[in-house]
Amino acid sequence: DSMSPELSEQEAAVLDSMYPELTEREVAVLAMGDNWAAVYNPAGVIAHPHRAHRRNKTKNGVPLVFRAEKSLGRKVHLVHRLDRQVSGLSLIAFDPETASEMHQALKSREAEKVYYALCRGDGSEFLDRGRFILDRPLRAKNHHDEVLRQTMRPSVTEVK
Repeated sequence: DSMSPELSEQEAAVLDSMYPELTEREVAVLAMGDNWAAVYNPAGVIAHPHRAHRRNKTKNGVPLVFRAEKSLGRKVHLVHRLDRQVSGLSLIAFDPETASEMHQALKSREAEKVYYALCRGDGSEFLDRGRFILDRPLRAKNHHDEVLRQTMRPSVTEVK
């Protein structure tokens, strides 16, 4: 049955290998250069500390920045962040200049970002559509300014 949620042993092994077991003080480094690193950012981990983290460390866990600094033994600068609910790769730099250059490169139209979603089901309702565009504005949910929190920002995603 193609709709069965059961995974084969091989599929389960692939999924398990995608999510390394780490303590709250570790990061998995997937690539590293002289001035940067790409690290695995597990779902549920905040990117950097904020006031709420300082008030309640046990509720919010150890931020990615602190994990990276502990694992790598040096100061790091977050180049970008992922939403707390998702896992993926985060880029960090070892100096402010590299962080700024990488951040600007990601903001430019030259950088291509690729997102993969792990979904349940066979996806048949989408597979037959071919390429399509999702054009759904996003709201800045956590912004401190109420007016900006209610402002919708354009967001266009091409699905292949």
